[in-house]
Amino acid sequence: SVCNNDTEFLCHNCQPAALCRQDEADVPYGMCCKNFRNVIKFTQQFVASMSTTIASNQLYSLVGFSNTASWYTDLITPAEMVDFLETVIYTGGLTNHEDAIESCHVSLDGSPDTKRMILLITGKSM
Repeated sequence: SVCNNDTEFLCHNCQPAALCRQDEADVPYGMCCKNFRNVIKFTQQFVASMSTTIASNQLYSLVGFSNTASWYTDLITPAEMVDFLETVIYTGGLTNHEDAIESCHVSLDGSPDTKRMILLITGKSM
């Protein structure tokens, strides 16, 4: 878990909070810790930069993954994605790559454009 402060805890739903949220008073509870907030900020910057370069007309979908994958959005514009990322809730757990990649494929099925998959992985794999 990106929020576990190098312990063996998986910080599912940011629990135990005493361990997963150490010194995180300025981080919204849903984001759990500064490390996850930094991942979200990096992703927002990445999407924004892609929208001004090679993929300016591309649509994006978001799949979150932990022990299982969660499909967060259908295809949306880069500006919508940057805003949507503010609402993502930290789940904790291990990274299930197989479920994540499978869910990404499904989320991109509706796109007639060239499909690209980018995985931002922050924790330990299963």
